[in-house]
Amino acid sequence: MRYNYTDVKKTFKPVDAWWTVAIADPIAGRLTLFLANYTSITPNIVTVLAFTLSLAAAFLFYQADPISLALGSLLFEIGFIFDCVDGKLARLKGLESKQGEIIDFLFDRFGFFLLLGGLMFGQFRLYGNFEIIIWGFFIIFLDNYINFISLYLKKENKSSVTFAVKNIFGRAKALLNKRRLAFFFTTVETTQLLFFFTPLTTRIQLGFLYANFAYLLLTFYLLVKLKKVL
Repeated sequence: MRYNYTDVKKTFKPVDAWWTVAIADPIAGRLTLFLANYTSITPNIVTVLAFTLSLAAAFLFYQADPISLALGSLLFEIGFIFDCVDGKLARLKGLESKQGEIIDFLFDRFGFFLLLGGLMFGQFRLYGNFEIIIWGFFIIFLDNYINFISLYLKKENKSSVTFAVKNIFGRAKALLNKRRLAFFFTTVETTQLLFFFTPLTTRIQLGFLYANFAYLLLTFYLLVKLKKVL
């Protein structure tokens, strides 16, 4: 069966992170189309490839020199693109499965821990800065807490905060959702801050500080959503 880009666009999530919609999807969609039409690569193979790129990026982050950090951020971004492809490819070819969803989730989690570990332990190895370890483990705690809340909200089918349409927030949310944009930033933007922009600037400790602040804001937002469920 021959697919076209209209078929691929149907696999896009109705609402997604700003970074995914604006940057990743235009590339990932075309890559999905190519893989579906010209290769026999399965979604699970794409998942493993994305994880392998994260592993390579983590190794470069651990080297901690400016060139390695820049190359690591590039590999992370390519890996993120492939991570956006596997689900689209599965939906396009009718290969969705619970097993594939679990594999994707686990590889995403392992990749995140490796990337963060590469950054913080690389900095600690070079500069002996114990604060970066504290910030790093705080990020791990908040990221897992956010994932727990998000999974619970998804299970309860309450992934979206409901605002009255006449409310200014309701109008803004409806306008953004029409364009597939999430009302609030997500962990996607936070990981982009951590693993793309922070290594490029080489200001790792400052990036960790900003990321912690972003995670705290996101946690507060999700707790508001959780309160509406309970």
